[in-house]
Amino acid sequence: MIAAGLALSSACTALLGGDQDYYEVTGTGGAGGAGASGGAGGGGAGGDGGAGGGPPETCGAADECPRGDVCQVPVCDDGICGFEPADAGTPCGGSGSCDDGACVCPSGEAYCEEACVDTAADPLHCGACGHDCQGGACEASACQPVALAEGFQNPVGIALDAERVYWTNQAVEGSVMAVSKRGGAPAALATGVHSPWDIAVAGDYVYWSSYVLGYLSRSPIDRSDPVELTQQSKPVAIAVDATNLYWADAVGYTINKMSLAGGAEPERLVAEQNEPFDLAVDATHVYWTLDAETISKGMVLRAPIAGGEAETLAADQRQPRGIAVDATHVYWVNQDGDVHKTQREGGGRDITLVRAGLHARSIAVDATHVYWTAPNDGAVRRTPLDGGVAETFAEAQEMPWEIGLDETSVYWTNNVNPGRVMKRAK
Repeated sequence: MIAAGLALSSACTALLGGDQDYYEVTGTGGAGGAGASGGAGGGGAGGDGGAGGGPPETCGAADECPRGDVCQVPVCDDGICGFEPADAGTPCGGSGSCDDGACVCPSGEAYCEEACVDTAADPLHCGACGHDCQGGACEASACQPVALAEGFQNPVGIALDAERVYWTNQAVEGSVMAVSKRGGAPAALATGVHSPWDIAVAGDYVYWSSYVLGYLSRSPIDRSDPVELTQQSKPVAIAVDATNLYWADAVGYTINKMSLAGGAEPERLVAEQNEPFDLAVDATHVYWTLDAETISKGMVLRAPIAGGEAETLAADQRQPRGIAVDATHVYWVNQDGDVHKTQREGGGRDITLVRAGLHARSIAVDATHVYWTAPNDGAVRRTPLDGGVAETFAEAQEMPWEIGLDETSVYWTNNVNPGRVMKRAK
């Protein structure tokens, strides 16, 4: 019997008394033949009825065999299901035609999910099959930004969990809001909040800082039930992990933490930090940027979350702003638009990834790129983790402020009135 998923040569088909390529259908398992949405290529992963590795599909007639792609006709050969190529020219995919068992689309189109589509404009297959713009338009093979929420007064902080986006609206009578990543009606988690600023989410709660009055508060993620946790001097940036809430106090000049379980007073981790701006946290340390009084004397530091001395990771920075951390490096942007990284464990050199030359504010990192906002230029940009050219990821934005990422998309706030919460598929 022929191997699953392999097209026979003309010599082999002659031995079997046939004059067409033949594909055997086997059960579920490893690599197999072409399936419900596959082409005629040998050895690729199959669709329905096309994956190899199990026992062959048996049959008494062709109509008992699984359906293949429109360009593949089910056959029952010696009690075993398979496919043979449809007649050349058979219509397929709406605008394509079959050729040697595969659907061939017109120039400029690709065969995606059994349809010929224009990948330059199709929002479900933008630039490539399966690249979903997730609600945004597709123009010139690139996904475009889409507003998840709009009409709010000065959206600033942003945070994400698996399902929703959370943000703060900075006003005397500000608010803390949430919206599904798929869009829809925003939900208010707290209203009448005086100047809410940064925001973070962990588990069942969302946390935020109120810069003017000094409050750190939280609310359940699924309803409005805000509670003030503590009052500090001027808490700006916050971060949260499974056990603690962390914050930088811009007037108290401190880096602090507080147990999420409650029952304990806030703990000062580091003192005498002149104008801390942003902070991030990993499993062992908290990291922060220090603006400093002298424009070129900013710093990037870290300290153990269990307590201990602060360690300088980078010095002589020009007003460092947003900070992010991954498994190996710490990343930050300076006010002048330069994007930097250094080794997370310290002792490494300060590496300039790109000199964007424009005002930068917030930063985020994924497995391949560093992303940041450039408010004065109305842009969101990115560059590879090893540096290179600054790519404009989104333009014509109104004061893009804070930024967040998940596996598929980039999210940011536009800090104007009325402002928006934006999303763009990667």
